Amino acid sequence: MADVASRRHSGEARQEERLTVDVPCEVAGYKGRRPAKTRDLSSGGCCVLARDSYPPDDTLQCTLRSPFSGRRLDLPVQVRWVRVGSSPTPFALGCQFVLTARTRKELHALLRELGTAAASPSAQLPLTSEE
Repeated sequence: MADVASRRHSGEARQEERLTVDVPCEVAGYKGRRPAKTRDLSSGGCCVLARDSYPPDDTLQCTLRSPFSGRRLDLPVQVRWVRVGSSPTPFALGCQFVLTARTRKELHALLRELGTAAASPSAQLPLTSEE
């Protein structure tokens, strides 16, 4: 059975370490499959920069792809918050992963890959600056 990865809200400290990245992804929902970018990623969720907005509590499919190995990971996510940004991706979606034991293991492998690459001086990980 799937569970929603734990996350603290209302100003409490984040439970998971966040990796700040600029990694292409896709979001699929009732508006179809759309290209987007992952701004940050943790074992609990991600922030997606998208052209479309979705209401909080909507469930979407988020496809993450490693820029190094090409590893592809399809994860259901629940939209927790939406912020208006600027063009070309006017919406930031705070998404919480809905994980099974298998997808949790695959996500941790992807996070290790991205984290290891970010720590390597020769890696060309598309990192973004913290805002």
